[in-house]
Amino acid sequence: MGRKCSVYDCVNNSSRHFSKSFYSFPRDSETCLAWVKFCGCKDLELVFFSQGPWGLDKYKVCSDHFAPESFRNTYQKDKGLLFGAKPVYPAHLWKETVGEYIIYHLT
Repeated sequence: MGRKCSVYDCVNNSSRHFSKSFYSFPRDSETCLAWVKFCGCKDLELVFFSQGPWGLDKYKVCSDHFAPESFRNTYQKDKGLLFGAKPVYPAHLWKETVGEYIIYHLT
């Protein structure tokens, strides 16, 4: 079974999107809560408030939701996120790459 992104309306999973990286929820409670709220899923909130960050071990957020400056190496997203990085791009935006720039559009 592959990984699936926990962000509401995001269809990314590791079975179909090999170029995506999937990140575990952080252990830092403040940052973790920001991720949970960003995902927009009530189930995640229930798990967080009942078990804390450790209850979210099986949940992931894909690389599409993070700004380039959130990564340790912007050219190799599989190398990890910087400490305290928070997702910023919701699933209802789609990306278009123009040269070195990524443009986000509302759908």
